[in-house]
Amino acid sequence: MNDTLKNQLSELEKINFKVKVTPNGYTLSYNGNESYMEYYSLMPGISLIFNHIHSKKLPAIDECSDAYNNLLLSINYCSNGICEIYTRDNNYLYISAGNLTISKEMAKNSYNYPSASYEGIEIFITDEVLKTQNSLLEEFKINISSIVDNYLSEDFSFCTESLDVLYPPFAALSELGRLKANDRSLIKLNTLLILRLLTTSFAKLYPSKKNAMTAQQIRIAKAVERIITSDLSKRIPIRELAEQSEVSETSLKNYFKGVFGENISEYLLNLRIEKAKELLISTDLSILEISENIGYENQSKFSAIFKRETGYTPLAYKKISR
Repeated sequence: MNDTLKNQLSELEKINFKVKVTPNGYTLSYNGNESYMEYYSLMPGISLIFNHIHSKKLPAIDECSDAYNNLLLSINYCSNGICEIYTRDNNYLYISAGNLTISKEMAKNSYNYPSASYEGIEIFITDEVLKTQNSLLEEFKINISSIVDNYLSEDFSFCTESLDVLYPPFAALSELGRLKANDRSLIKLNTLLILRLLTTSFAKLYPSKKNAMTAQQIRIAKAVERIITSDLSKRIPIRELAEQSEVSETSLKNYFKGVFGENISEYLLNLRIEKAKELLISTDLSILEISENIGYENQSKFSAIFKRETGYTPLAYKKISR
C-alpha cells in the first residue's frame, strides 16, 4: 500500500468512514451502508471511485491535510442525481446527470447532494504518475500535463454538459459500477480511453456557465424547498413563492432546477408519490385520507397519477407491498 493511499485511509477514518480494504483498493461506507464508495487503484498515480450516495451531505477530508496534497487532477462524472461543489471564487457548481468536471482541487468541508441521491465516477490522478514510468500511458499516448493545460490553464475547475465522444466510456463505467462487476480490466481500459481522449483535441468539450450559481441563489432555492416540503397537503402557487423570495417566477424556477435537478412540480410529484407509498405500507389510512395527506383533494385523480407513476393502483400497491 503506497503512502498516498495510507494517508487517505487514515484521514477518512478520522471523519467516521468505515474502511474495508479490498484486493483492488478499498470500499468506504458511511452511516451504515446508506452511502458507500468503491475505490480501485488502477496503476501508480491513477485511481477510480464509484460513488453510491444516499444522503444530503458527506464529510470531506480536511483540505489542509496531506492526503491529497499531491493531487494533479480530479475528473468527476455524474451518472445520476446532483452534486454541489464549492469553488474558489465563492460560487457553486451543480453537477447533474451527464455533466463532467475536471478540477485541480478537492471538495471543501463536505460533499453536498441536494436530492439525497447520487451516482457518479471520480478519477484521481496524483503526481506519482509523473514519477513512475508507465508503459500503458506511453502506449495510449496519454499526457496528463496536456490535460491540465487544455482544461485548467486559467481556472481550478472546468465544467461541461457536452461529453461528445467521452460519453461511451463513461456510460460503460457507470454500468460496471451499477452492476458491481468488479472487472478491473474493463475499468482500467475505459479509464485509459477517457484520459487518451482528453489528451487529444478529439474530445470536443466546451465549458458550461449555467451550472454555476451564487450563494444567494442557492439560499433562495433551498428555502423554497423547505417551504414546499414542510406540508405536502398544501399547494403553494409559484407566484406566491417568488414574491416571498423577492425574485421573478422565472428566476425562482431556474434556481430551483439548478440546485435540485428538477423543476418544482416534478420534485413535488416525486415526493408525493414516495410519501404515498410510505403511508400505504405503514399505515391503515384510507386511500382518500392518503390522497388528502399529500395534496390531492380528488381521490380519483390521485389514483390515476399514482398508477401512471408506479404502474399500480394505490390499493394494488398496498396489497403487494405488505
